[in-house]
Amino acid sequence: MGNPAHYVDLTPQWKSDGSPELNFTAEPEANQLLADDPNAFLIGIVLDQQIPTTKAFAGPHVLKQRLGHFDIAKIAAMDQEQFIEVFREKPAVHRFPASMGKRDTTPATRWSATGTATPPQSGAISPTPRP
Repeated sequence: MGNPAHYVDLTPQWKSDGSPELNFTAEPEANQLLADDPNAFLIGIVLDQQIPTTKAFAGPHVLKQRLGHFDIAKIAAMDQEQFIEVFREKPAVHRFPASMGKRDTTPATRWSATGTATPPQSGAISPTPRP
């Protein structure tokens, strides 16, 4: 669906040190944040709705620039309306800044409530096999 010229290859490349090199956006700093911080990556996934993928995955970097940090515990502690105002600043982080701002504070609050301020590791989640 859509215009193939707008498709983004989300296949990670690997650096010589074994770390991922993601090229989801045109901004090297945004890509590095996604590779270094699993919270930023997951927030990018949350934002990847009804906007170009490149804009969605640049969102965490935009938030970091506007907030001066990308500390998930600090984001979770923010007043939700204040956080939504950060989303609304021009240019808006998302096409729907109010609803997406609310959606981004929900996982931030849940992750920071675990005391680790990081999402669960994928290996820690065991799917239940179907009979």
